[in-house]
Amino acid sequence: RSSHFTSSLKVVFLQKMLMVIDLHYLPTLPFLALAQKAGVCWLESQAHYQKRSFRNRTFIATANGLQRLSIPLQKGKNQQMPIRDVQISYDQNWQKQHWGAIVAAYSKAPFFEYYAAELETLFQRQKRWLFDWNYAILEWLVGVWSLEVTWELTPAYVKQYPAEVLDLRGKLRPDNIAEFSREHQLETHYAQVFQEKHGFLPNLSGLDLLFCAGPEGVLLLK
Repeated sequence: RSSHFTSSLKVVFLQKMLMVIDLHYLPTLPFLALAQKAGVCWLESQAHYQKRSFRNRTFIATANGLQRLSIPLQKGKNQQMPIRDVQISYDQNWQKQHWGAIVAAYSKAPFFEYYAAELETLFQRQKRWLFDWNYAILEWLVGVWSLEVTWELTPAYVKQYPAEVLDLRGKLRPDNIAEFSREHQLETHYAQVFQEKHGFLPNLSGLDLLFCAGPEGVLLLK
């Protein structure tokens, strides 16, 4: 597996820049913008789960301001668990809660009605594994925008990548996203639903840009 992995890296270097990053829930605009710029994005599938990350949370803009959406996980030592083994908890109907929050936040957004039905269908499905759920959501978001990104899962864990690889594992987090976005020049501005009330709220889930800007949102990501 290691030799195959090394060969794959060499092929990538001849084509586009390779970015390696953790798989996030309803990924943020900085995540999507970086993937779009890189052209080739490997999602870390072999590392251990880390708490207080975007793996099970995201942020949206609501009438009351910024709102965090967090996926509850099965009890256990998730911190020491491979990311592919982390299970979602359905003890509470978090999908209904999240979808309700999304509808309340974006039902008046210009492009909400174009994408709502498909996304609602996703929120009616139950995935056992967090990684599979996040991947299904990412696939949908990438599909509706037709993002020009090659997505792959890491075939093996690599502690340190060559300098040519943009390794962002663990570097884009809820506690540093504002600083991260400024450092990488990823700040994106567009008209938001509640902007007159709260001002522009940056670095939200890609859903915010999708519902507010529709197909043209991908141009802002570039």
